[in-house]
Amino acid sequence: MKSVVAASFMAGAFALDSKPICNGDNDQIKPQPGCFSAPYGSTTFWPDGKVSLELEEVNGDSGVITFKGEGGYGVVGLFWDCEHLAYTRKGTIFLDERDTGNDCYRILPLDTVEVEFCPNQDAFRFTAGEVISRSTFMPRVACPTTVVASGKSGPVEDFKKLDKHMHCQGPDPGPYKVYQMNLASMQQIPSILRAGQKAGLNQLDTVAIYGWSLAEYEYINPIAWGKDEASLWIYPAHQYKCSLSKAEVWPEIEVLNSALSKLPPAEPLGGTLWRGSGQSAKQLGNEIVGGYSSTSRVFDEAFNFVRNKGGSLWAVESHTSGKDITPFTYAGQPFVQSEDEVLFAAGSRLGVVQCSSSTFDAGKRQKIASANRQLARAGKTIDIICLKELPALSLKELWAVSEAIAV
Repeated sequence: MKSVVAASFMAGAFALDSKPICNGDNDQIKPQPGCFSAPYGSTTFWPDGKVSLELEEVNGDSGVITFKGEGGYGVVGLFWDCEHLAYTRKGTIFLDERDTGNDCYRILPLDTVEVEFCPNQDAFRFTAGEVISRSTFMPRVACPTTVVASGKSGPVEDFKKLDKHMHCQGPDPGPYKVYQMNLASMQQIPSILRAGQKAGLNQLDTVAIYGWSLAEYEYINPIAWGKDEASLWIYPAHQYKCSLSKAEVWPEIEVLNSALSKLPPAEPLGGTLWRGSGQSAKQLGNEIVGGYSSTSRVFDEAFNFVRNKGGSLWAVESHTSGKDITPFTYAGQPFVQSEDEVLFAAGSRLGVVQCSSSTFDAGKRQKIASANRQLARAGKTIDIICLKELPALSLKELWAVSEAIAV
């Protein structure tokens, strides 16, 4: 095999048996469908990488394979996600870089790779590179179960298939697979990958949170708050107007809620969280229930949203399920530092309470009063709403909510 990656890129990236024995007659012994997995790599940033393969279909020398890697490849611990690849066996080789080049999103095509079946070991062997060539075995393991919660497949599979360009007006902008594009974007920021692993999130979880903060909130939240369809403009320059239905977006909501559930509550638990909303206190009512609510521990981030246009300023005084997603967002990275975000998951409920005397100090009250004097000239105001968290709705209950609420 011939590597097209510099040796310096691969150096130090693996701690594997470079010559694991692989033998047996592939013509006589055919692999049976199933799952194969093993620890993979020993990178600086991702010491606990993993490589896995699911042999989905076998029909003689052809079939379908899903091949994935989490954090064990390359110096910075890259990911790949090769979904449902059609293969035709070439000797002992089931997949090579020609098979993966169009489906693994710029990771495996960087190098020469081979995935071969070892009949006598009932395992697959993955080999990458030649200048520094390393191999590892993937023995047969139990396949993970997928809970079917939407559509005919599971939410994970449906999310990975989501194309936000599927319903666009005007010229065809081409496909945009949300999961794969956000994965490729996230891989350019190793600090997000490291934060995900440190927090106990898997690749899917981290991509879902990163994607929400990057742009996907644009269509996720209207659906989470009760809309049957969400409209979105495709960049650059809003050239295309597209739409997605509730059924198409819901799997991503399920994945995002699952990811948030794995994070600890934002600290400090007794600290006030702030949000600026374009809706008035009257419009919101005594209970705010529905989709995602993005808040901040920084008063000015919320206040600046309403200071020139009015609306409502939320002070969430009591909370247990808001999750700090700042480490997993582009805006929260050290080289940006433009946002502090604590996110309440879809289904969250916040009830209006009387404000504590300590919530608004003199400086905050002065800022609000000054802004209200300016807004009064245009017949606008900033309503103050103090809130406490109430027991949340399940996603099943949220799905049943038919009223559209736009926050």
